[in-house]
Amino acid sequence: MEYIGSLEYDTRLRNEAEKIIICGAGKRLEPLLSEFQILGIKNIICVCDNNITSTREDMDGIPICSLNTAFEKYRDADFVVYNRYAIEICRQLMDNGISKIHLLRR
Repeated sequence: MEYIGSLEYDTRLRNEAEKIIICGAGKRLEPLLSEFQILGIKNIICVCDNNITSTREDMDGIPICSLNTAFEKYRDADFVVYNRYAIEICRQLMDNGISKIHLLRR
């Protein structure tokens, strides 16, 4: 786990992360993307979700993919978890060898 807390204090995401993946394409995504924009964080390469039922392929130009696709393509990325299934998603990330996990809370 890289960080647990609020986005505004996550210095790694703000200053060092080259590739950022947001886990969860639900209703909390839009406010989170707005917060990233306000803080000037621009390295989001995709949004991933376990439950891709929408026909939407992107969110504001950011591609949406399955979590398994993100594991295969972006193992070296920083994964941001910010949704109601946070514990389950963190476990899934760790079980797949992902170590750069940022658990954001409000």
